[in-house]
Amino acid sequence: MIWGFKTEVTDRAAYPLAEPEKAYLDLAYLGLIPRSPLGMPYKRDSRWKLDLNRLSQYARRFRFPPLLDYLRTQNLLRPTQGEKA
Repeated sequence: MIWGFKTEVTDRAAYPLAEPEKAYLDLAYLGLIPRSPLGMPYKRDSRWKLDLNRLSQYARRFRFPPLLDYLRTQNLLRPTQGEKA
């Protein structure tokens, strides 16, 4: 799932840097995998500065129902057209 990043360029190199929404979802996804040593990421204050529309759009690309359920419990998932709020 190599998407949701921008390329940062320095004077010597270019490297991919995940957008905050993709980084948060990657951590949440890994935290939901059975026997994962990772815990769930915490969204405290505006530390993550997540765009909830982008987060919702990206989350649906994972096609992993436990991830969507987790985001719903955290009130982070925006409904799509035709979905109940």
